[in-house]
Amino acid sequence: MSLTHDAAQPQPTRREKNAVASRSLEALRGFWCNTGGLYSTPTGQQTSRRGTTTLLARWVGAKYGQWVRISRSGVDLVRIALVASAALVSACAGGGNKNDGSDHPVMDLVPRPSPSTEDPSLAKRKYGAPEKAEMPRWAPASPTWAFPLLTDHGVRVDDGGQGNFLAPRSHGKHNGIDMLAEVGTPVIAMCNGKAKSDDRGGYGRIVQLVCPVPGSISGGDADLHVSIFYAHLSKTSIPKAWSRVKSGQALGLVGKTGNASSPRISAHLHIEMIVRASEDEALEETHSGVNPKAGAAANAFFDSLREGCLEPAHLTTQTDVRRERRVDPFLMMVCAGRAKPDITAAPGKLQGAQAKWSKFYKSPAFDVDRGPKPLAKSAEGDD
Repeated sequence: MSLTHDAAQPQPTRREKNAVASRSLEALRGFWCNTGGLYSTPTGQQTSRRGTTTLLARWVGAKYGQWVRISRSGVDLVRIALVASAALVSACAGGGNKNDGSDHPVMDLVPRPSPSTEDPSLAKRKYGAPEKAEMPRWAPASPTWAFPLLTDHGVRVDDGGQGNFLAPRSHGKHNGIDMLAEVGTPVIAMCNGKAKSDDRGGYGRIVQLVCPVPGSISGGDADLHVSIFYAHLSKTSIPKAWSRVKSGQALGLVGKTGNASSPRISAHLHIEMIVRASEDEALEETHSGVNPKAGAAANAFFDSLREGCLEPAHLTTQTDVRRERRVDPFLMMVCAGRAKPDITAAPGKLQGAQAKWSKFYKSPAFDVDRGPKPLAKSAEGDD
């Protein structure tokens, strides 16, 4: 390999030079430190441990030519050999090179200013690994919604399938979330609105609740409403005609009605949400399996949801935020909800069907299993 300067090659950066040294040291240290008086180069030559710098340089060139060719001249290659020789001798003797946790020393090819001539804090910022800024804690500014259960056991995952939003189903995708819960667990109204009960085939006994979309994520559209479906209930106190309910009011009890009666499916509360342009449209929503195209109002809502909550909270999901007009209910609970109960171990046989929220959602700004905690006292009532 030629060591002459190639004017066509780009000027190497500090990182590229350091990569040559680190890669060389990783391979060299093994036979340099662990052999006796002689070692063999890849070309079959033998020399003492104190072999010449030239031989070491040639070995580096033969082994790592693809990196060395970026060097400006042979001087850089000789510098690699010189610094590598010193570092390896020190490493074999238990010297004080930096170590990155592996078995080889880490080194820097480019000389750094003496600590005595440079401010230590400046040196750390300039040469050291960048310090990670701590992510500010996040919580919704004006939370108004209640959590739909008095306990939180996360998501149902069992032989009947996964209960996260848009999980695969034989008919396509899961339109809501399945919140693992014992039969008989009280179910709570999440928001102030209108509710009615019904029996809906595969959904079993249901309560439908229609509420205004909270102002913090509505984008200023006061007409936006969300239809919330609570499914597979065992009992409900809500009449079949629309009636007023308040946030936190009991709606019924978790059950195993509808297709949840299968022994392969653990007890849970199925919740799904559909955003509509007005209260009248939301009251007419049937939550059938058909997914009509989202209108302009729904599209504007999802933009507001991202800008007003998901982006500030750095909240991401394993699947997607939406399916046409349907929104992931967990994201709505986070973005509009007051503090939820901490997730706890499910009782008895339900433990085998429990998955934490953090299996499907991530945020560096709060613990998704515990939910965001209030940063300051906020109003409890809906707008």
